[in-house]
Amino acid sequence: MSKVVVIGTGTMGVGIAASFLAFSANTILLGRDIQKARLSLSKVEACADSINPEWRDSGAQLTAGTIADWSDWENTDLIIETISERLDLKKAIFADLDQRVPPHIPIGSNSSGFPISDIASGLKTAHRMLNTHYFMPAHIVPLVEIVLGKNSDPDIANQVCELYRKHDKKPVLVKKDIPGFLANRIQHALMREALSLVQEGIATPEDIDDAVKYSF
Repeated sequence: MSKVVVIGTGTMGVGIAASFLAFSANTILLGRDIQKARLSLSKVEACADSINPEWRDSGAQLTAGTIADWSDWENTDLIIETISERLDLKKAIFADLDQRVPPHIPIGSNSSGFPISDIASGLKTAHRMLNTHYFMPAHIVPLVEIVLGKNSDPDIANQVCELYRKHDKKPVLVKKDIPGFLANRIQHALMREALSLVQEGIATPEDIDDAVKYSF
């Protein structure tokens, strides 16, 4: 049985935790405050129930803890950080994990705005650090972008991709941490072209919407 640690009790943290719990992973949700972390457990369970209620028969355990005090890293397959989009906070978390977590355990960041190369800059175990980028709602949208930083080990990234496949996600490996990663770059390219077509009077917004919805 897999074991995953999710750091952060906000909307993304809850959804990410639920996506693992729903497919039989022992899941730990860590926050700054133990009471808030415990209160978030019912939200995780509700999200897990909405996608696979049979998880309750699997024996998977859901646990709350605090970031500062958690020390049970044994048999952990992946750690995912989901805190606020502030580079200074993320760098502090990763610097702390760099010291506390055994170096064979992969550590991912759900950040959409900061490359893992910046978050993990200067850390001794940056080789096991990746972007693990989800889309909202995290427990429902299948795609997860696994993004390599400058020092990330591709073998560890492939290991993480396989873990996601085991838990009913569709990982894609992005081999360089370019701005926007993969899906957002494709989406913005489509948006730019759609706006250009409207601006040039080639089609109405409604017809462009139909062209997208009813073709690819």
